[in-house]
Amino acid sequence: MICDLHMHAAIRAGWKAYGADRDNFRSLFEPLPSEGVDAWFDRLQASPPEILTRTPRGVPHVPFVVVGLGDERAGQTPLADLINRKSGRRIWGLETIQEVSVAVFADDPQIVRALDIAVKAALLASQEGLMKTGRLDIEFDGAGPLEPAPDFQGEGGRGLWTRTQHWSARQLIEIPEVAIEQASEWWFVLGDDVLTKAEPGDAQPAPINPTDPRPPRRTLDPEGVPGGVTLK
Repeated sequence: MICDLHMHAAIRAGWKAYGADRDNFRSLFEPLPSEGVDAWFDRLQASPPEILTRTPRGVPHVPFVVVGLGDERAGQTPLADLINRKSGRRIWGLETIQEVSVAVFADDPQIVRALDIAVKAALLASQEGLMKTGRLDIEFDGAGPLEPAPDFQGEGGRGLWTRTQHWSARQLIEIPEVAIEQASEWWFVLGDDVLTKAEPGDAQPAPINPTDPRPPRRTLDPEGVPGGVTLK
């Protein structure tokens, strides 16, 4: 899944729209007094947020936003996963629901508050584009508290604050059918098929790991020690 990358691009594009225009930025915070909103805007103009796909190491530039890939679960795909045909080729479909986190970090909790709202606005305003480019349907699942960031406190830290949003991205992955060479045929040798008096090279039973989908090739060694599975 690359839905986190689609959402990362959407936030970057959305910030260009809200972060570069004072009136657009103000519209996110009505009916708050314009003086306070303008102060946030000016600070974010002086130090624009970095939009990242992983948490930075060391002492980062602030503020910053991290888009992270979380758990994935199955969606519902009809018709036994066969969803279409194109140019005579079958198209297999897999619907997944991918969890994505968006964490905002800043050294001022009020800037976290402002960026938190701007990020939501950027993603919600990008829903049509996400549907077209990534076949991605996103849903806001909530957010955690506004709190000190535990990884950026104390010695070497900058006393950062953070809030993490939680999103679900439903996506239909289309997989065109291609010719795939089948793997060699493997089978187990049953005890009833084993010779009573064996010679080196004959197959003999041996313990098999049932979780191993492809057991190793094993036959009698020159000392007559049994193996158990042979490939013919």
